[in-house]
Amino acid sequence: MEDIISTAFRNDAFVFWMAITLIVVAPSVSWMVADVWRKNRQAEIDAALKHRMLGMNMTAEEIERVIAAQHRSDEAAVNQNIGQQYWS
Repeated sequence: MEDIISTAFRNDAFVFWMAITLIVVAPSVSWMVADVWRKNRQAEIDAALKHRMLGMNMTAEEIERVIAAQHRSDEAAVNQNIGQQYWS
């Protein structure tokens, strides 16, 4: 087994393609993990908010209105940041 590994790492083409693979794969995997973590965290936050609103005896319509307003304000903030970034 050690012979196979040492032989492979002496081959320049193998080292080159292994480096290219790591350069492409590592950021992709990191991005996917970060995206899943962000979505999971957002779901936890939304669930906690809904739980608090249920604890305050809010109706389903009121909860829907609050959640919709929250998502609209998030989209507006993103659009505003994008506009400032490109037009400033």
